[in-house]
Amino acid sequence: LLRAALDECEGFEVETAGDSLFAVFSSPRLAAKWALAARQAIESHSWPAPLPPLRVRFGLHVGEPFVSRDARTGTPTFRGPATNRAARVMGAA
Repeated sequence: LLRAALDECEGFEVETAGDSLFAVFSSPRLAAKWALAARQAIESHSWPAPLPPLRVRFGLHVGEPFVSRDARTGTPTFRGPATNRAARVMGAA
């Protein structure tokens, strides 16, 4: 559900850890749009019963990371103060 919303909002999945998803967007507007679309997808999904309500949290941070390419895979990497702060926001959520 989160990845489908990510595609709709032109986001890029950076990494996952446990039950978290770290993604980047070209604008804060698209990031907020994704958070709303993902929440709506989760709320409207037909989950198997009996399942208690899911508690989902989103953390958004605006900043410009240092972008480079992984020498081995060619995939973009995102580093620097902006991504460090985003990780702290994710951890707080």
